[in-house]
Amino acid sequence: MPSPELHPLAATVKAKLTDPTQPFSLLVLMKVKPEKVAGFPAFFADAVASTRKEPGNLAYDLYLDSDNPHGYILVERWKSLADLDAHLKTPVIDKLLAGFPENLDGDAELKVGLPVGE
Repeated sequence: MPSPELHPLAATVKAKLTDPTQPFSLLVLMKVKPEKVAGFPAFFADAVASTRKEPGNLAYDLYLDSDNPHGYILVERWKSLADLDAHLKTPVIDKLLAGFPENLDGDAELKVGLPVGE
């Protein structure tokens, strides 16, 4: 059972949402260390496979940034903040986040997208 306290990343997202019970999207922009670029999709593979099976996940896709050979973009869509929070507390995401310092060149940038016209 998820902890009642929000994961710190979920708390950051919550501050940007108009309604945490409604769907939203996330863009995670990451600059990967040059020596880690080739292996980065494999580093993400378990997270992609398991996240796509989570009940509140609507999309979870990793893309190479066409403007930056060291850049990756993670596109996520969630049914609600509670679904994102539960996701962030899974062992596979704990492992992924713990591996960011050795793989990323700086901090990831997080963008929250709110639906328009839904």
